[in-house]
Parts: sequence; structure tokens; C-alpha cells
Amino acid sequence: MSNYAPDPLKEQVYTNLQNKTLGNIESNDIAKLTDPTFIQATNQDALLTYNLINQAMMRNDSAPLPNKGQVVQTSGDSDRIQFRPAVGEVWKLNGGDILSTSGTFTVGFQLRDAAGNIAFIGKSSSTGQEPITVDEFFEGELFITNSLYLYTDVQAGEGRVSTALVQIR
Repeated sequence: MSNYAPDPLKEQVYTNLQNKTLGNIESNDIAKLTDPTFIQATNQDALLTYNLINQAMMRNDSAPLPNKGQVVQTSGDSDRIQFRPAVGEVWKLNGGDILSTSGTFTVGFQLRDAAGNIAFIGKSSSTGQEPITVDEFFEGELFITNSLYLYTDVQAGEGRVSTALVQIR
């Protein structure tokens, strides 16, 4: 007689992900499974399985995920969310530019949180095209999540904002 009893959480992970490959699973797929899991001894198999899947997806080392970079472009003369990842994702801002399409285009860059708090990170202004770099705003890396997202405060003119990002988790 065997004492093996399958872990329902571990089985649920494989059941919910069985039609996905490592190349097409999204962070929110993982978050839906892992977020409600209690950290306790009875869930050890499930926790080990989550870790295994995250390692296989290269989500544990804070390095860029393969094929998960993008340039986000927004335009106009009004304030806007520049980039807000899906729940469970972490992205790194690499740089970008602003391009004036009317007058002097002035943009303030902010980080905003879910409670509505704002942290000003920098400002860029141009009558043409102007690069923006993370180093202009502060030293270090700039990470963006669903609950701490990138917002552009258009202060004058009209134009396009382009930001280059890479997903790290």
C-alpha cells in the first residue's frame, strides 16, 4: 500500500497550464495560480512546482525574459498612462524619446501607485525629438509593475512619447 496522496494544488497547476508552452504562458497565468496559495507545509509540493515553472520560464534571475521587449508609443496633448503591465509582471524601462508634433512638447514622467500617490521622476521638453534615458532621472534601474506604473504628464504642446521596456518577471 502506498502512502502517496497527490497534492491538489500541484495537480491544479499542471491541469491549468497543460495547454500552454513555456513560450506562450503569461505572468498573469502564473499569478492566478500562485497568489491564493498559503505558505505552509501542506503546500510544499505546489510551492516547489511553482518555483520549477518560474525557473523554466527564466523568471527568477531578474534578467530579461526572451522575446519580451517592446516599444510603447502614445501620442496627443493630454496626460496618460504610458505603461502599466499586467498583474504579476515586472518590466524595466530602458529609455525612449519624445517627439514634438505641435509647439514645444513638455512631458513630466511619473510613477504612480494603486493608491493614487505620485513620484515625479523627470521632465523632458523639445520642439523636435529628444531622447530620454533612465540616467537623466536618477541613477539605477527603473522597474514598473501593475501597482507602480509609468505615467506621462503632458505640460505643454503635443507629441509622441516612446518608451523601450523589457520584461524581467
